[in-house]
Amino acid sequence: MPPVIIPPEFRARIAGRPALPGRSPDGGAWLARLPHLIAEYLERWRLRVDGEPRSGENALVVPVLRASGEQAAVKLTWPHPEAEWEHLALRLWEGKGAVRMLAADPREQVLLLERLDADRPLTREFVIDACEVVGSLMLALDLAAPPQVESLASRAGRLRDGAADPTPLVPRRLQDQAHSTVVDLLTDPPPARLVHEDLHDANVLAPIGPGRGEWLAIDPKP
Repeated sequence: MPPVIIPPEFRARIAGRPALPGRSPDGGAWLARLPHLIAEYLERWRLRVDGEPRSGENALVVPVLRASGEQAAVKLTWPHPEAEWEHLALRLWEGKGAVRMLAADPREQVLLLERLDADRPLTREFVIDACEVVGSLMLALDLAAPPQVESLASRAGRLRDGAADPTPLVPRRLQDQAHSTVVDLLTDPPPARLVHEDLHDANVLAPIGPGRGEWLAIDPKP
């Protein structure tokens, strides 16, 4: 099987990422391992490459075929804290409103996912229609939060300090509203809910298979 060609623009994005001690390798070191990771998971999950890879801000997605002939995709993410619990959120959602996870290695942040139509993102729809879709997906993905995921209330102290610092980039009125909201979170924390923190039209794709609805969320940051 010929090697997967890693897109140059993805290499350029990841190469300069600094290491986070105990959390993430530096980007260059991870890129050096990436061809071996791809080969390892193709063999482990009995997959065949089925097209050119695509890349996002932090991940390479390789279209594959399973031994059964089912279309799928391997997502290999540069390990970083935001993606640490992606596998857990996808497991809890069970494909309801989000891409279905078929297998995972959380330690390496490598996922085997159902194949979606990468050429049909929600960004192609009218803005008002896209907003309605995102709103409906928010409702579909609303679950009680698992204890492993950091809650917004637990971050409120850091957010409060940031919201109190004036910046010319944001009107003072909006800064004051943000600060007040964070103070309310500290005073009376709401029930913890599982939230896709990066849900927008570029992170919503159309499914390929039947019976999966019109749109599914990808790339959660729980």
